[in-house]
Amino acid sequence: MVIQVRAQGHLKQFRHDKQERFSVEVPDHATVRLLIEMSGIPWDEVGLVAVNGKQADESQLLSSSDEVMLMAPMEGG
Repeated sequence: MVIQVRAQGHLKQFRHDKQERFSVEVPDHATVRLLIEMSGIPWDEVGLVAVNGKQADESQLLSSSDEVMLMAPMEGG
């Protein structure tokens, strides 16, 4: 199945095409963690994940109609 992804902030730099929006083909019953690994973005660079606008953890199962947003950790001081 194909999942639509949006990588915010510096996360898009890990993609070969440097695009903020892209698609990732994953197997049926894929988790958020597997999607991130298959996207080429290091898991430890991701601060927050939202699936269809709701916060998700790494074990959440994905469906073909899902849209996933990956956000970098917040910085500041």
